[in-house]
Amino acid sequence: MPLPGYIGPVLSASHAFGCDRDAGKALNSPGFKIVGYCLRQARNANRKRFTMCSHRAMLRLFFTILVACAGWSVTPLLASGQSVSRKETATPATREAGLVAWQQVYSVLTHPRCINCHTATNYPQQGDDRHRHVVNVVRGPGGKGVPGLNCTTCHQGANADNTGVPGGHDWHLAPLSMKWQDLNDKILSSAEICRSLIDRSKNHNLDGSGLLKHHEEEPLVLWAFQPGRRRDGTPRSLPQLTHDEFVAATRTWVEAGTPCPQNP
Repeated sequence: MPLPGYIGPVLSASHAFGCDRDAGKALNSPGFKIVGYCLRQARNANRKRFTMCSHRAMLRLFFTILVACAGWSVTPLLASGQSVSRKETATPATREAGLVAWQQVYSVLTHPRCINCHTATNYPQQGDDRHRHVVNVVRGPGGKGVPGLNCTTCHQGANADNTGVPGGHDWHLAPLSMKWQDLNDKILSSAEICRSLIDRSKNHNLDGSGLLKHHEEEPLVLWAFQPGRRRDGTPRSLPQLTHDEFVAATRTWVEAGTPCPQNP
C-alpha cells in the first residue's frame, strides 16, 4: 500500500535519479535513501541561502544605519563650523563707522529733551528754546533742587499730560561733569562732549558697556523718547532718532572703541 505523503516526492525523485519504482520497497530501497539525501541536501542548501540572504540583509541594514548616524553627527558639526566661521569672519566696527555712529548719538545728547537737564548753569532749562525753568528752581547740592523746591515735588514718576508737567523716575539734573553746554549757554562741540562722556573720572566710572547700558535702560534717557505733552496739550518734540536707533548707534560706537572726533 502506498505511503501517504511520500508518493509525490518518491516518484519524482525516482524518475530523476533512476530509483526503485516499487513503492512497497520505498522505505528500504537505495532510491528512497537517495531521495532522502537529496531532500536533506536541498533543505540545507535552502537554509544556507536563507542564512546568507539574512546576513546580507542585516549587513545592508547595519551600513544604512551607520551612514545615517554619521550624517546626523556630521551635520551639527558642519553647522557649528559654519557658525564659528561666521563669528571669526565677522568684522568689528571700524573707527570710521564708530565716528559716524557717534554723530548720531551726539544729535540726541544735544537735543532739548536731553540738554535741558545737562546744563552748565545753576538751574534746569525748559522748552525747545531752552529757557530758564519757571518759579526760580535751582540745582541744589545734589542736582535735585532744594528743600521746598525739590524736583520730585512736581515731577512725579510719569508724565502728567493734564497739567503738562513731565515726569520720570528720580527726576534730577545731570552732574556738572556731564554738562553739554558752556556758561554762555552754547552747546559744546561733538569732540568736547565725546571726551567728557568717555572720561571715567566724570561719568561715574562707566566704560563702554556701561554707557551702552545707561542709554538702554536709564529711565530719564527713556523719557526723552516719550516726553509727553506741554501745558497747551501739544506733544513735546522728539530727538531725531528713535530709542532703538539711539541704542544701535551707541552700540556701534562702543564696538568701534568709543572713538571721538579730532579737535572741534
